[in-house]
Amino acid sequence: PPPPEPLGLKGTLSSGIYLRGDIGVGVQEVGSYYQKQVAEAYGTFGSKKSDNAFFGGVGIGYRFNNWFRLDGTFEYRGAGTIQVTDTVFNAGINGYQNNTYKGDLTSMVALFNGYIDLGTWNCLTPYLGAGIGYATNRITGFTDEGIVGPSTSLGIASTSTKSGVAWALMAGVGY
Repeated sequence: PPPPEPLGLKGTLSSGIYLRGDIGVGVQEVGSYYQKQVAEAYGTFGSKKSDNAFFGGVGIGYRFNNWFRLDGTFEYRGAGTIQVTDTVFNAGINGYQNNTYKGDLTSMVALFNGYIDLGTWNCLTPYLGAGIGYATNRITGFTDEGIVGPSTSLGIASTSTKSGVAWALMAGVGY
């Protein structure tokens, strides 16, 4: 038979309590798409671009048995740039005009998570999970570049923060 696996590899203390740390890169997405027609102008708001943002998180949990565990996590997502372009066709000036809005987005998320572990094979444990919690998203450096060009700014907005319920559905493999 193979030798027993050292306790340190599983990341679980003998009491069932475990600590976790997460780092990575996340994808951000700007909200919804709409179209509007006003007089001779027809516009779409939906050409979206966002940079990926780094994230780091910590958590503490408890493993009840070989298949069920719960944890609480706190995650910070660093500033990633978001950009939305508003395209308008105006028959009065015979053509399309673009207006670009840019800003930096940061997020903080606290979640309470539950997992079902589906067995362990060669130190790999596939799992399914779900979480519920609270998130705060903050946009800073928001600018309206205007339809003349990137060198013209029509305005700068103050910092804005929005908070609310956060949720997660998870599937993965732990080592």
